[in-house]
This record gives sequence, C-alpha cells and structure tokens, in this order.
Amino acid sequence: MITWTEIPCTDLSRVQTFYSTVFGWTTNPSPHEEVAIFSKGLTNGSFVKLAPEAFLSPAIKLDNSEQRRVALRVTINVESIDEKLKEIEKAGGSLYLPKKAIGDMGFVAYFLDTEKNVLGIWSMN
Repeated sequence: MITWTEIPCTDLSRVQTFYSTVFGWTTNPSPHEEVAIFSKGLTNGSFVKLAPEAFLSPAIKLDNSEQRRVALRVTINVESIDEKLKEIEKAGGSLYLPKKAIGDMGFVAYFLDTEKNVLGIWSMN
C-alpha cells in the first residue's frame, strides 16, 4: 500500500481540477501556499508547486541530455482503463503509453496529467 504520494505541478488549481474530475480526489487546505493535500479513501498525498525545471517529466527537455533523470511512477487502480482514458483526455491529460496486457494479472496504460507527470492506470478489464 502506498502511504503518501507527492505529485509535482506548476499550477495547483489546474492539477486539483484534473484529479478531482478524473479520480474524484478531494483537496484539503494546507498551511503552505505551494502545497495542496489530496485524499480519497486510502489514497493520500499532496500536489507540490515547483518551478518547471525543478521536477522530472519526459515532456520537459533538459539542457544537458547526458543528465540522468529518475522519477517515481504511481499506478492507480480503476474499473475500466478504456473509460478512464476518455475521462483523462477530456480533463486535459493525454495518453503516454497505450493499454497492454500484463500476463494474466490485468492491464496497464500510462498517461500524462496536466503537469506532464507520467502515471499509470491498472485494471483487470
């Protein structure tokens, strides 16, 4: 179980709207203006506002192509990948890697959120 996830962003309002629309996450006030706390059931974490060059994303080109980047990948369980991808695109996200089977364990697809973070969605369907 993931206890806490921090999702970087450049626009707190936009990222909160995206995750609220697509996954039903609610946001709670934070004492820090650069942070918004989110939750839904056992899923908890924060959106952290950073300068674009301060976080890792495949959509942000680095000046030094030799520099290595490491990023955390979060995968969210959903009922239907196909339906969730439609919601993601409608809310301003986009497909990153299409749905594929992982043996008999289910299916996974990856998307870019409004901040260009790569996240996965997982389903048995």
